[in-house]
Amino acid sequence: MPSDPQIDLAVLESKLVERADGLLTYIGRKTSASVRRQISPDDILQEVWLSAFQHLATFRAHDSDSLDRWLTTLTDRALINAIRKCKALKRGGDWRQATNVSGTLVGLWHWATSSQKTPSREASGAEIEQAIRNGLSELSDRYAQVLRLRYFEGCSVQELSDQMQISRSAGHSLLYHARRELCVAMGSPRAYFSDAPDSDGGEACDN
Repeated sequence: MPSDPQIDLAVLESKLVERADGLLTYIGRKTSASVRRQISPDDILQEVWLSAFQHLATFRAHDSDSLDRWLTTLTDRALINAIRKCKALKRGGDWRQATNVSGTLVGLWHWATSSQKTPSREASGAEIEQAIRNGLSELSDRYAQVLRLRYFEGCSVQELSDQMQISRSAGHSLLYHARRELCVAMGSPRAYFSDAPDSDGGEACDN
């Protein structure tokens, strides 16, 4: 851990890769089976990655354990958000239909457009699939492949990592960057729905 109170993006990514397995174990211990049926630990970890990159400017390294404490705090926040989402789904009566929604095309759509005032809840499955396919066509082959494996073929992060012959931690890194690039590629919801208003900003994409 460098003594500099700040770290750059490259250092952060290397630290996230190093700590991915440990954070997944932590997430697994902190979540119940019912939560894991709705949101997988891999998808919660993806939210930790997103939050870490978005809030890197707020991080200060006071000692060698600072980064671990910061990542644990971000993970706890992601866990709280995941549990709240599960409770909200249960209250709304969509518990059975929402099984592991975070690992589906609908989950990817909501993630990519969460900062936009889109009619995504009213969008049909076919519309969502076509919108995502359009976005994938703008990505590199490797980014498109990892997203297809995860969201079209239903592979776990371990399974897609095995297919791509990379470590699970590297799979998380690739998936994070691919999701980020898809978010950028999809741009305004006007590209997919004629009645959708323009985006007014937000933090879904880490630009």
